[in-house]
Order: sequence, then C-alpha cells, then structure tokens
Amino acid sequence: LEETKAPVMHYGGGPHPYCFGGYTYYYSRVNMATTGTLTIDGVAHKVTGTSWFDRQYGDLIEAITQGWQWFAIELDDNTQIMLYDLLGKGAKVEQAGSITDATGHTRDVTGDDFKVEQLGHWKSPTTGTTYPSGWRITLQDMTLVVEPMVQDQELCAKHGFWIGPEYWEGACSVSGDVSGKAYVELNGFGRGPEGTFRP
Repeated sequence: LEETKAPVMHYGGGPHPYCFGGYTYYYSRVNMATTGTLTIDGVAHKVTGTSWFDRQYGDLIEAITQGWQWFAIELDDNTQIMLYDLLGKGAKVEQAGSITDATGHTRDVTGDDFKVEQLGHWKSPTTGTTYPSGWRITLQDMTLVVEPMVQDQELCAKHGFWIGPEYWEGACSVSGDVSGKAYVELNGFGRGPEGTFRP
C-alpha cells in the first residue's frame, strides 16, 4: 500500500472528548494505491486497486455502547468522504466527518452539514437483528444513495469476549449526484442504541 494523499487527521489530530464520556484519536489513510497477490486454492492472482486504512483508538467503551452508522465513501471523481453517525444520547453533537477532494485537500464536516436517511431494513436470519439497508445521504449540496452490494454481510463472533459480537459491515455501491463505492459499518442495532450490557 502506498499513499497518494496525506493522512486525514480527524478532530485536528488531537483527542476528541465524547459528550457522553470517553475520548478518541482517529485518522484515515484514504485512496492508498494497492498492488499484490491473492491466492485462491493455491493459485496466485495479481491484484491492483485502492485501499482505505482507518485507525481509531482511545477510551471507546462509551462510544461502543452508543452504536453507530459509519461510512467510508470513495467517489469516482477521486473524492473520499468519511461520515460518523452515532446513535443514542448526544448523537447530533457527535455526528462528524470529512471530505478529501481530488487534490488531497481535506475539510471537516459537522452534523449540521449532512443528513443520513435510512431507506430500508434487512433482518438477519442468523441473529434476528434488524439493520438499516440503504441510505440517502445529503451532504451540503450533494445527494448520494448508498446500497449494499450483498444484503447479508453480518459478522458474528463465536464467543462472548467482544462486547459487540454482532454487527454488519460491508461493501456498498454509491449512486446519485456522483457515483462510486462505499464501505459501511453498523454497530448497536442488535441491542438498542444505548446499553450494550444486559443482565
């Protein structure tokens, strides 16, 4: 993986204190030129493409118990958009994101700059969890429709160690004012927006 744009330092690169407790550091490496091999059944295939690398760390327990919808959007015009749509108390305050244009310039966005509308739902046959499935995102003067490429992209842990063992994340298509692709992560929909721990 090789960078084509500078790292995106969310929250100015410093710690961001959540309104409900805890804090985060967070950065993204968007549009990394990617080459390599993928071996399937002993046969190596050369692959090329782009990768999006995220790293978030801090005191995240409170954020995990809130739940979220997270979008990494890569548009065909070489714009990258990250949107973080937290659920639960204080959600509006904690909505945030960034837009990185084709030249590598990044600008921050707040919850006042975008709106996420759920267009449908999908119920997992494995866990019975109902997740959003399809979104209309209005971001400043742009409207995008994000839809799963495959409905069942749920991840289910086989143990009880991780406090959020069931969540959905996967590949999506993007249409609307600009087309592209996206990766979406959904956490917290199997237990309600607040309160991971149940007796």
